[in-house]
Amino acid sequence: MNLDRHMDAHKQLFANLVKGDGDLVDKHREFYDEYLAVMDLSAEYYLQTSKPSSSSMRCPRARMTIAASSWSPRRSRASR
Repeated sequence: MNLDRHMDAHKQLFANLVKGDGDLVDKHREFYDEYLAVMDLSAEYYLQTSKPSSSSMRCPRARMTIAASSWSPRRSRASR
């Protein structure tokens, strides 16, 4: 997300607080709790977890292994 998007989101948060719209305020807080939690990850951990799936193209090619079993997007779609 870019700075303009964050600024707009926080302006909207303030407007929702003034209106008393608790549901939208809660959604905003939930999103930013998760978003900011990711920013707290160390670089080593982030690179360790993102490299196997994205840079090696195992996930897009359906060759990713999770918990010692092969992962297939076809099976994921079929289980929905």
